Amino acid sequence: MKSIAKKLAKDIKEDGKLFLAQAKLKGLNAVRAYVNSPSGGACGYQLSSPILPSIHCKVMSGEIKTVYDLENLDPDYSDLDDGVYFTYIFQIIKHNGRNITIIDSIISE
Repeated sequence: MKSIAKKLAKDIKEDGKLFLAQAKLKGLNAVRAYVNSPSGGACGYQLSSPILPSIHCKVMSGEIKTVYDLENLDPDYSDLDDGVYFTYIFQIIKHNGRNITIIDSIISE
């Protein structure tokens, strides 16, 4: 019985990856709709808040290492008026009893 449940969970995860890939082709609004749906949530996908280019550079350089650090910043969002920001699609998975956050994709707006 456990092997059937594991297979079903694996199939759901694979379907989730396929649906996310299709949503990415349609743009950020489609990704947002999928991630906020029950199936997107079941696969553990989440979206970040808008991320300023200066903060994005800190994430990419390793200066900001965790989602906790990213979410607890207090950036000046008046810079969003420039029209350039990033949205991260990330997934939280369990590994050896710990939550691991993986940035799946980065969308530039």
